Amino acid sequence: MNKQVLLNSKFVVVLAMSFVASSAVGQQLPSLDNYLFTPVMISPAHAGSQSQQVLSMVDAQWAGVPGAPRTGIISLDHHDLGGFAWNITAMNDAVGPASTGYLGLSTAYHLPINEVLRLSTGLRVAASQTSIRLDDETFYDDLDPNILNQQGPWRPNVDIGITLESDIFYTGFSYKNANRPQMYNNNFMEPIVQFFGGYQRELASAWTVKANFIASATTNSPADLDFYSFIVSPSGLGFGVHYSPEDDMGVLLKINISDSWNIFYQYNTPLTELANLSRTSNVVGFAFDIYTETKTLSSPRNF
Repeated sequence: MNKQVLLNSKFVVVLAMSFVASSAVGQQLPSLDNYLFTPVMISPAHAGSQSQQVLSMVDAQWAGVPGAPRTGIISLDHHDLGGFAWNITAMNDAVGPASTGYLGLSTAYHLPINEVLRLSTGLRVAASQTSIRLDDETFYDDLDPNILNQQGPWRPNVDIGITLESDIFYTGFSYKNANRPQMYNNNFMEPIVQFFGGYQRELASAWTVKANFIASATTNSPADLDFYSFIVSPSGLGFGVHYSPEDDMGVLLKINISDSWNIFYQYNTPLTELANLSRTSNVVGFAFDIYTETKTLSSPRNF
């Protein structure tokens, strides 16, 4: 009979967090929590639409809970006057003993339909690799050292997206994980369908208010809704709120240091039983230009 492995309390929490992360009340996808910071993670059609060319961000969910999700993202964004745009994004997403590395190349074409509307189409090719490290945990029985560290293969995937937009509104959808690669035996990476939209309006004294939403659906999981509202002053200082029913809510802050630099912060608190473990999730990031370019895209979907 196989030896029974007894895990310490920390590892039990890690396993619990990994289970919760796959449930309806679990971990928000990083791209959803930080949609206004990283619009290209929702759809490759948003390549070239970030306000700065370089963005770096750290998302620390459920502060104080061992094994809680930690995500780091860095991206390089560019568009040219001909309407072609591209984005390169690298991400590391860690939950408990599992860590996933991700690299994606998004390309988009922003086609003017008339003087008001643009149609943006995008394609992303990406690869991800998941590894598991158990050698930092304590086991009371001997465990085969060969299973302490497991590293999976790189899995290719494809995302597509389309967005119809103007300077005051946008709407679109994306289809992610179209390749549906096999992760384990009889276990596949499920496709994700997302619908999104937004609107902005100029207020008195050059203030601007923006409203956004995202609806996400995937196989064998409940649908997820996220709502955002953001107000920006003439100086570039911005403040907003984020609300996801039965999941979490929070506030967002953007500070415009100069024409080339922005820093931003987001605070979320869970609306589920996770509030008994932690009431704080934090996102900190910055964005900057590495060279001067003519800004040709304006949209209510980002800063």
